[in-house]
Amino acid sequence: MLAQNNHYFKEASETVYQLTQEEEIRQQCLAREDYNRTMKGIENNLAAQKHEIAALKSDLADANQQISEKDQQLLSYQQHIQALEAQLAQYQSKEKTSSK
Repeated sequence: MLAQNNHYFKEASETVYQLTQEEEIRQQCLAREDYNRTMKGIENNLAAQKHEIAALKSDLADANQQISEKDQQLLSYQQHIQALEAQLAQYQSKEKTSSK
């Protein structure tokens, strides 16, 4: 080969080979940095979503507690209404018998 016979060609080919290898390494480093940035972004998004899910679960638990309390109030009101209706029925019954 020409490079084997000529010292300058041999040095030039070795330099080109070395620069090519350095470029491949540089590309690998850039790819790794890009991967790390992408993964960090994904991890940050995941952490934010987990935080949001926890907040929503807490809000849901609070809403369920409020619904439970309102259900208890409604039940209490319904019982009170039934008691008042029973009293009204007794009063109306007494009114009918006393007006005869």
